[in-house]
Amino acid sequence: GADIIFAAGTNGEWNRLDNPRRQKVFDLTVEECQRLTNAGTPVEAWLGITGHNRAETIENLEHAMDLAADALVVAPLAIADASNVVEFVTRDMGQVFERHGRALPVFLYENADIAAPGKPLHLDPRDVAELSRLAYVRGVKVTADRELLDTFIAAAPSFIAKHPFPIYAGNAYLIFDLFTPFSGLLGRIHDPDHKHRELPLRG
Repeated sequence: GADIIFAAGTNGEWNRLDNPRRQKVFDLTVEECQRLTNAGTPVEAWLGITGHNRAETIENLEHAMDLAADALVVAPLAIADASNVVEFVTRDMGQVFERHGRALPVFLYENADIAAPGKPLHLDPRDVAELSRLAYVRGVKVTADRELLDTFIAAAPSFIAKHPFPIYAGNAYLIFDLFTPFSGLLGRIHDPDHKHRELPLRG
């Protein structure tokens, strides 16, 4: 079965529900995951906190903290008035974690299809590298073509994280390109120059 339930993702409820209904989705998800966990089947609740603006996103973050969710996913470029990605994740989100005296793991999401009007279509790998230094930023999901995904992979050595920092391939079809045919029980990253053999990459 599933180890994680991810609710309010940007492909579904996020842009079709108002913020109170998004938070109701949070409530139901965390409640069900806690019920399953208490019954002996551990399931984590990951919540997509992205709102159309900074205020909504911070409201969702506060609500997720109150619910004791297991992890958060945020798409910074979909937040219309978040002009500086690094500042928003570091300062605005960081202040919430400071008030609560704890932080939740945060995963960044990159997807040009949901970028707010007037915003860049893609995260800057240099910004991701800077955010990887934060203890609570734990990875990035890149839904893009192979060229952009390769840019993030090439930038990975600059991600100075003190914890695992996976790059998730959001385009499922690229998984076949990223891994060579299976040899034995495990595949390997398609990396002819052997530059990224230690790179944690997941689909």
